[in-house]
Amino acid sequence: MGLTKRIISPTDLRQWASSIAYNEILNLINSVNNKLISQPIQNNLVYSKAISLVCEVLDKLQQAVSDYPPEEQPQRFGNKSFRRWFTWLQENAISLCSIIFHDHGTTDFSDPPISYTEALEEVAGYLTESVGNSIRIDYGTGHELAS
Repeated sequence: MGLTKRIISPTDLRQWASSIAYNEILNLINSVNNKLISQPIQNNLVYSKAISLVCEVLDKLQQAVSDYPPEEQPQRFGNKSFRRWFTWLQENAISLCSIIFHDHGTTDFSDPPISYTEALEEVAGYLTESVGNSIRIDYGTGHELAS
């Protein structure tokens, strides 16, 4: 299943901003934010299995960033080593996402159901696209949820 841009025009953006999915994402972000207000940062927290697996993937991404240090040359826009890291991510996105998700055959949350492999490929695509664009050396600054 390939990724398809669905927000192309101002009309599409308005439609997205009034959708149930948009409101659910915004409510989740606000809920987490409200729970964290005035909370101290702690290093000795006990995490759920799901959070531990997400942290494991983030640690692997951070390590890969260390493996591709910035090039020492003048550049007007971004650092060209981002392209090498991005290629690494493209090559490893499915295996990284499979750390978090477990093979259950088909997904029961889509209609019609899709295979685990298709779902994993889609999520890996979102992961890859979320960090930016290697052609423009654009680091993906959160524009995906901007309104």
